[in-house]
Amino acid sequence: MAPARQAAWQAHQDLAAASPYAGLKWRSVGPVVQGGRLVDMEVVPGQPYTFYAAYASGGLWKTTNNGHSFEPLFDNQPTMIMGDIAVDPNHPETVWVGTGENNNQRSVAFGDGVYKSKDGG
Repeated sequence: MAPARQAAWQAHQDLAAASPYAGLKWRSVGPVVQGGRLVDMEVVPGQPYTFYAAYASGGLWKTTNNGHSFEPLFDNQPTMIMGDIAVDPNHPETVWVGTGENNNQRSVAFGDGVYKSKDGG
């Protein structure tokens, strides 16, 4: 990550920690409020009820119950801008996420690289 972007992210974290509202926790209610800009979905091989959903400007979400509920996986990262997901078919707990929106339209946003998880998110 470029030094300026890292410094901006750290400044954001510092402001959030110093806020009088720092003790309040946001509660994610699911990816339904992302405006329909789903950029990628990946089903985990051999686990048809487990899949990931990436939204252009709404982060990465995971369900293990065929979409009845979702867990946000990217809320604490420096970017929420998603472009692509890949699941290793031989090691389904290994997931890569490419950040940066790949839709050429009115609100394209850049990301900050590729992230890898070895524990399914």
